Amino acid sequence: MKLNILLVSYNFHASLSPRALKWQKIIHEWSKENNVEVISGDKLIIGGKASTRSTKASIVKRILVHFRWPDYAMIWMLRSLIVSIKKDLSQVDKMVSSSHPFSSHMLALLLKIRKKDLHWTMDVGDPFFLGSTMKVNSRWLTPLSKYFEKKCISLADRITVNTEALRSVYINGYGVSRDKILLVPPVTDVYPTAIKKPVGFRLVYAGRFYPNERPLSDLLDVLRVFVNTFHDVSLDIYGPIDGGYDSIVELKGLSENVFFKGFSSQDDLRDSMKYYDYYLNMGNKNNVQLPSKNIDLLTFGIPVLYLEQNSSDPFVEATKDIKFICSISKGLTEGQLRGHTSAISQLFDSQDGCQLALSLAQAYVEPSLAKNQKQYYE
Repeated sequence: MKLNILLVSYNFHASLSPRALKWQKIIHEWSKENNVEVISGDKLIIGGKASTRSTKASIVKRILVHFRWPDYAMIWMLRSLIVSIKKDLSQVDKMVSSSHPFSSHMLALLLKIRKKDLHWTMDVGDPFFLGSTMKVNSRWLTPLSKYFEKKCISLADRITVNTEALRSVYINGYGVSRDKILLVPPVTDVYPTAIKKPVGFRLVYAGRFYPNERPLSDLLDVLRVFVNTFHDVSLDIYGPIDGGYDSIVELKGLSENVFFKGFSSQDDLRDSMKYYDYYLNMGNKNNVQLPSKNIDLLTFGIPVLYLEQNSSDPFVEATKDIKFICSISKGLTEGQLRGHTSAISQLFDSQDGCQLALSLAQAYVEPSLAKNQKQYYE
């Protein structure tokens, strides 16, 4: 039966954000059998990159940030309210909203109130209030944030999350039934087929850094151990470039080893992996959110050194038997690093061992393939 599905997601069109990439893949599969409509946003962001033209503009930005709610997509949400109010919902069978930003859920809440029997899946990629470690609005707006998060969770027919920890947060914090919250894997459209043996120490990292979750300085501490242990070590970093990154790299004495590459499309990034020996990655300090890019670590085709930042990281536990992914900890010594890289090299000396690792990676990725994700949201 062909369904009429509505996706409400601020990030979707022409975006490199994790939410956009995820839903582009799923919608590609959905649209083969269903009619899909998307309500998405533009790039009008309050509190985005500050203008350098005047101090006055910077002051205005800070004032707006103080009053914005629920998050940076406030203007899009307000403009879209008119579209949502006028939208004919009689032919919509199912609705999915995706965060972040939480503004997507607020629009979906309005549509759900208008049509109470509309099946609504609330997809939580990043927690908004409970479980969140990121500041998205001012502290004085906390009661409003808590009320509307609880309201959305209460009225949604299904909630999808990436970690058991976040499911527990909602169960304990809002009294939600466990059956209502579905644990879903991240999404990819690539199946792992081969792993390349490292021949040097050209490293790569892709993604954002966050001071409280994934600080650049922690990754550079691991790189320092590499530089002290091996020759000709370099790290290419793909993603948004903050103005303060160069000073952090210089402070660590790694200016000759670190190169910022800026944004790259997912396809271009994947193609560039053939030039690298190791993917140097880092997990989150919290255990309620699983970085969506983690699934790509199994499909890039090179060994991974994964900096574990909390003892309950679900990715570390799930991939512990996949031997081309090696978990490392802060305080890594030169001897430990030599042991890890030696074990990875030895993996490629055994055809059976390498094939077993690849088979385990394929089994892990299978549920994450976009073609297998429809069951969670339809």
